[in-house]
Order: sequence, then structure tokens, then C-alpha cells
Amino acid sequence: MVSDDRSELDELAIELLRLIHDVIPWREVPEDVKRDKWRVLAKRIMASSGEDLQEFMHNVVRGVAGDIFYVKRRASSEGNEMRLLGKELEEFLNKTHEKNVEKELLAYVKSRAIPLVIRLSAKLGEKEEEGE
Repeated sequence: MVSDDRSELDELAIELLRLIHDVIPWREVPEDVKRDKWRVLAKRIMASSGEDLQEFMHNVVRGVAGDIFYVKRRASSEGNEMRLLGKELEEFLNKTHEKNVEKELLAYVKSRAIPLVIRLSAKLGEKEEEGE
């Protein structure tokens, strides 16, 4: 079970936060939110609740961006392929359901929001952040 392996929970947590980050259209959020994007994201993650991962994600995105979000978008990744965030989210939800870790993952993310967001910001790098 994943609870015995914190590194797997950690990877799932970063993947969830990356999905949340990528759904938010950072170019369209108010300037004060953009300026403090990582701090705002960490605070919304800590403050949001939800019975499951989908409700939690909904509450975080709504808290940061209101009613604006991406359903799909072109992302400059290796090979310049089209990213479908809905498909990525579906795969993520299936993975957490199969491993039966949804509640544990929610608790893990909320209790470690600040270090997880800091790690995500480092992982994404300044180059991607400037392109938002």
C-alpha cells in the first residue's frame, strides 16, 4: 500500500499540484494573484477542502482563478505535443482510485502544501513561469 511508501505519495502530490497549476490560466488572473502566484497557490491548497480529489481541485482552482480555467491547451513540451488536461486528470484519478489512496493523498497535500508548492515551483522553473 502507498501509505508504507511516502515517496510514492510525494510523487502523486506533486502530480496533483501540477495538474491544479496547469488548469489555472495564470495570464488571466488578477495581477496581484499573478505576482504572488506560489504563495497564493499554497494558501489556497491549505484552506481548501473537499470530500474527494475532484472537489478539492475544484475548490482550489475556484479559490485562485474564480470561474476561468483551461480544459485543454497547447503546451510546449518535448515534441510540442498537444496536452489534454482532462485526459491527464482522468488518468491521475484512475491511478489514485486503483491504489486506494485518495483520502490519504488529500491529507498529505494539505499538511505539506508549502514545501510541495516550493518544490513544484522549482521543478517548473523560471522559464515556464515567465511564459504564463
